[in-house]
Amino acid sequence: MDPLKISQSDKRIKTSNQNPQNNNNRNKTLGIQSLPVEILVEILSYLNSYDLHALEEVSTFFEQLVRQPPVWKTYETYIIIAQLKRMPLLARISIETRSDCDDILRQLSRSNQKLEKLRIVDCTGSTGKLYLRSSYLTRILERCNRLHTIHILGSRFHGKKFYRLLGDMKTRLRTLSTQATSSQFLTFATYASHLNEQDREVICNMCVGGKTWAPLRYFMLQRPDYQRPLAPIRQTVLVSYLHKDFVSIDVGDTDKRTATTITDSGSSLRN
Repeated sequence: MDPLKISQSDKRIKTSNQNPQNNNNRNKTLGIQSLPVEILVEILSYLNSYDLHALEEVSTFFEQLVRQPPVWKTYETYIIIAQLKRMPLLARISIETRSDCDDILRQLSRSNQKLEKLRIVDCTGSTGKLYLRSSYLTRILERCNRLHTIHILGSRFHGKKFYRLLGDMKTRLRTLSTQATSSQFLTFATYASHLNEQDREVICNMCVGGKTWAPLRYFMLQRPDYQRPLAPIRQTVLVSYLHKDFVSIDVGDTDKRTATTITDSGSSLRN
């Protein structure tokens, strides 16, 4: 199926007795964006997921509209599991506002080991259970060796093994946005062996005073030297915990401290 394409018509309407200014105002009010949000959401609810993802790339307006929960169909757990079984090459998945996330994660770890991007938002493990089962998340890290982008927002889980495995991913981990307790964050920092010892000490100090879950953000930036194409690609890690400013660390130098603090100006870092 071809991607959904939305474009403006290039046909011109010739008028002789109308004010051009009035025509411009009329055209502005006749656009699809002038429709009530409720109607637009109802229209989009008839599109399949492929078309919705294509529409999401059209503009910021449609990106925000597509993210409205009513746009997406809610499927029973057994249907989702059946679909996951028949998609072994699945590269990315977004799970939002589900109360059966444990079952979905368990199936992902079994049948979708080509996964590259995982996004979990406002989910619980099962009905009546607030926390996710960390064992299914750790299985995904152990089995999905292409996984490089992880977003777990509004969902919590106990244990440190998941964060140890995150540290063991080293430079393969490109983007991480989640929550962690101070002990979970220390586990992640301790096992991030691609950073030198001094830099690990710097980021460990970020959790001083942390007693509960706090935002953890991590980004791996790659900066090739275009003047020297054969030179190694420079890699820089940005780490933030407990609402603190990002710490920038150059990866690869294991002999000297490279960490510097940069201010989070509010610009988004997305992968």
